Amino acid sequence: MLFAQKHDYNWIFGYGPTAPGFGNSILDFNYSPPQISGIDWEVNFGSCGGSCSDSTGNLMFFTNGLRIYNRLNDVMEGGDTINPGPIWNSQQNDAYPSYSPFALPSPSGDSVYYLFHTGTALGIGEVFLEYLYYSIIDMKCNNGLGKVLEKNVVLMEGDLMRPASVKHGNGRDWWIMGLQESDTKHYLFLLSKDGISGPFVQDIGPPFDTIEYAGKSLFSEDGSLYLRHDTNKALRLYDFDRCTGQLSNLRIIPHNPDEYPSWDAAFSPDDRFLYLNRPGWVRTFDLSEMGFQQTYDTLATWELNFCPSYPFTSSYLFCQLGPDGKIYYSNAGSTQCLNIINKPTLPGTAADCEEAGFILPGFNYFTLNQFPNYRLGEWDDSPCDTINFQKPGDGFFANEYSPGQSSQVDRSYTLLPPIPGSPCKGCTERDLEILKNPMSLVHAQLVLRTTGRLPDDWPKQQAERDGIYLAEPPQKE
Repeated sequence: MLFAQKHDYNWIFGYGPTAPGFGNSILDFNYSPPQISGIDWEVNFGSCGGSCSDSTGNLMFFTNGLRIYNRLNDVMEGGDTINPGPIWNSQQNDAYPSYSPFALPSPSGDSVYYLFHTGTALGIGEVFLEYLYYSIIDMKCNNGLGKVLEKNVVLMEGDLMRPASVKHGNGRDWWIMGLQESDTKHYLFLLSKDGISGPFVQDIGPPFDTIEYAGKSLFSEDGSLYLRHDTNKALRLYDFDRCTGQLSNLRIIPHNPDEYPSWDAAFSPDDRFLYLNRPGWVRTFDLSEMGFQQTYDTLATWELNFCPSYPFTSSYLFCQLGPDGKIYYSNAGSTQCLNIINKPTLPGTAADCEEAGFILPGFNYFTLNQFPNYRLGEWDDSPCDTINFQKPGDGFFANEYSPGQSSQVDRSYTLLPPIPGSPCKGCTERDLEILKNPMSLVHAQLVLRTTGRLPDDWPKQQAERDGIYLAEPPQKE
């Protein structure tokens, strides 16, 4: 049971009201190919949906950022009112505007799970992350339906970037990375059998000379790389030591100043390719090349597909590597499909990016669940490879040990040539500011829902040309 680690085997989607084209869906990776089925939960996930299965792939609980539900679609005991505050009050019967939470099994192995979720606040033209919380769930309670023991415990607050997590080099514990916007300090927390400790703070890299926007920051599949995804100025790519938690070898890759930057990212299963995307395109780096920034290539561009019909357009918004080795993308508007990279370990068009390649039973908005690599094992032959808890051959993979070259305060970095790209013709400074920031899309959607129109400064025509079409689902008859 310890070695299955199928905590990411059930993904949840959809709008709550049950009517033709509505309802919820579950994508179940216990089947090959994965099986999608509709279910009448009447939960609206909007942009925020998280789920967790047990180690053998059975759904245990899920959340829409407002409440935590058990597998029977009942609010778990103690699970009401997560992410409290003004947005919760205004959205409690709708959906919570934030990034999807993720859950980590406690290293104590006692059926306890830590759910990490982000609380948001409204800013001028955007929704920003204000809190990084965790809530503790005991799945032994209530005959396996679970109970929330603690909730909304604040790990960080401020103007935050998206958190990320990776398995410790001992194959048992977890690292959780938190960031303050435009701050070179990195706040690392450790989840061990004794609970959460930290933050362990490392200051690395040059100061930010402009405001940083919160794209998806994440660890590579083998845990050796960490991507800090500033969607305004540049990508920051570090080496990561899973034993010490130290970052090193910072490479900064500036965005082309005349082009919209990427919003989201995923590594291929073998970590050779880094895939970047925004609603209008998917592009890739071949990290196996010494001068990998020169390998930047367009894999797919928006093809104006409709799911199921006009104006519900497919695009590329949030992405997640699935247990089947494919990368899945949600859309920047209401649709009945996902987009897929079918063979992400292959170069160029051989990766087979299929827009609208996976049909959902009902409408989905931004939602795409987010998961760390649960099946990553020990860092073989490293100083922290001492527990013999998880080994290759038991459903895990491991990377060879090589010592990091980091220190607590490290300002060294390598500035690489800017990411290439064609100019964004006709874009005003305000257009670029709005369209560089992924959470401005969430803000525009909130305004659309409450007023029936887009914000006055939303660059609608330019946004549509980039594949960002804001559309509400059809009203129930």
